[in-house]
Amino acid sequence: MSATRFIITADHGFIYTRAESRESDKIDRFFREKEDKVDKRFIISAHRYDVVGAKNVMVADVLRNYDGRSITVPLTSNIFKIRGKGQNFVHGKSSPQELIVPVIRVRTIRGAVEVEKVKISLISMISKITSLLISLDFIQQEPVSDIVKPATYKIRFVDEYGKPISNERIYVAKSRSEASVDRIFNLKFNLRNKKYTRDEKYYFTIVDGETGMEIYREQVTIDITFADDFGFDI
Repeated sequence: MSATRFIITADHGFIYTRAESRESDKIDRFFREKEDKVDKRFIISAHRYDVVGAKNVMVADVLRNYDGRSITVPLTSNIFKIRGKGQNFVHGKSSPQELIVPVIRVRTIRGAVEVEKVKISLISMISKITSLLISLDFIQQEPVSDIVKPATYKIRFVDEYGKPISNERIYVAKSRSEASVDRIFNLKFNLRNKKYTRDEKYYFTIVDGETGMEIYREQVTIDITFADDFGFDI
């Protein structure tokens, strides 16, 4: 490609929530699954459905042609009740993500291509920990590509002196999936069975496995009253 100037825009996709959609947030099944094009946020069908909580739009009215199909969409942030994963993703209603279309103007310099490591982020909230066994959700921020390379991260909990107080998990971020739901992963940690006090500081850390550089640190409160009472250590 010889072009050096680009205009880039994107749809933000769905918004991730920590809790899955409740049954009350789902519109009961009314569609013909084998005949219709079915998604959580829209249904394209040759049949015009009259459903409470949803609206119909004719394809012909949008494309100005003779297409007889209709599009059915929820009127609120609710979703249609279908099988499959992705129950943590919801519509953004009137949030900035829904109302603002990002536009980036890019001018490239021939021969200059910057390659970076893929990044990961913590999804779960860990400000207060009340159990020795901790299950955390993460997301790989973008898919691996020609300019985003895989990366290895070391993840663990430490005390204020940098001494590990949990097992260390080594994770290789290498997903090439464009779907963000496919880049979500879960890791489990076991805290050492010891006495934790409010006077001491404890941290959750993510370290670049190649450079040893700490890329993320979050202070946590550990409130486990029964720790160190079992007579053994993890």
